[in-house]
Amino acid sequence: MRDWPEFVEGEGYAVRLRSPESEESVDVAYVERDGEEAPYVRVRSTAGQELFERTLGAVTYALAAHSDNLMIYRWDP
Repeated sequence: MRDWPEFVEGEGYAVRLRSPESEESVDVAYVERDGEEAPYVRVRSTAGQELFERTLGAVTYALAAHSDNLMIYRWDP
């Protein structure tokens, strides 16, 4: 995502993006967990607009390239 115009900082599965048009920001984070639970990648957005959807698609595509078992959950507090 480093070549995206919205890229602010980061690398790999830990990046921050910001849309200059809508002020939407998206954070991608690799989250390691204690115990036996597997790590996961979290994608969060301030608005859930176009940048979020494009980022989620890119992350899903990248993860699917390295896994036979990919689960996606929507968490809305």
